[in-house]
Amino acid sequence: MNNLLIPVGGIIAGSGLMTLIFGFESTTGGMVSTTYSQTGYTALDAWTINATGKMALLLVATGVVMMVLGNSRIWKKTDGY
Repeated sequence: MNNLLIPVGGIIAGSGLMTLIFGFESTTGGMVSTTYSQTGYTALDAWTINATGKMALLLVATGVVMMVLGNSRIWKKTDGY
């Protein structure tokens, strides 16, 4: 089971990072990349996180926790080698 935690955690974290691309939107009503003329050069104050972004952050956190747990269990099982 411990051997599956690391690759599955990596897949989940990677999926979360890819999902994070679509996790932000502009307060002007559209995606930040398509509302450049309304938000201007510095659009950081016009960004909000949507439900997809929240799910992406949860996926990244879950994947990282799974990889850390898998690594620590295998490390203890092999006495550090």
